[in-house]
Amino acid sequence: MFERRSALAGSLHGSKPGPAPLTIGEVRGWQLWQVTAQPGSETAMLASLAAQVGALPDKVGHAIEIEGRTLMLVGPAQYLLSGDPIALPDAEGAVVELSHARTRMFVEGAMAAEVLCRGAPLDFHDSAFPLGAFAQSGIHHTPVLIHRVAAQRYEIDALRTFALTVWHWLEDACLPFGYEVK
Repeated sequence: MFERRSALAGSLHGSKPGPAPLTIGEVRGWQLWQVTAQPGSETAMLASLAAQVGALPDKVGHAIEIEGRTLMLVGPAQYLLSGDPIALPDAEGAVVELSHARTRMFVEGAMAAEVLCRGAPLDFHDSAFPLGAFAQSGIHHTPVLIHRVAAQRYEIDALRTFALTVWHWLEDACLPFGYEVK
């Protein structure tokens, strides 16, 4: 079996001192699955999914976390699932692994939202982007998914092909505040 190699290998080093230091890095050891209903089988797929994960998010842009799994509603009967996979009957839907095609980075600290505002056209204030919120957007003309996983921590999923571009942007955006790579 092939070993997964980071798209950021060789780039995760260094720190830059500053007035409000941030922590940035790569999240490792995660799995991402796309779960989609077959046409006409949305109700059955949703019932199977709910039975396996316990609950379903009620609106796009909000994630729920249950027993180590994070479930995000991204469209009608279409979800992203982070964590252990589920199984669906073929007639109900498809579960496709996306982990190897994505790189997950994080930015953490008091100025994390300010850093993201410099590149993503989203409102990261607590009232507009609360804990558990996510959005599919862009950073530096690159498609990303940004997920608020803690009060001062955001995780950024980028296509593996563009991970280094997003990483360099993140380093540059953190320069005025200072950062440490973990």
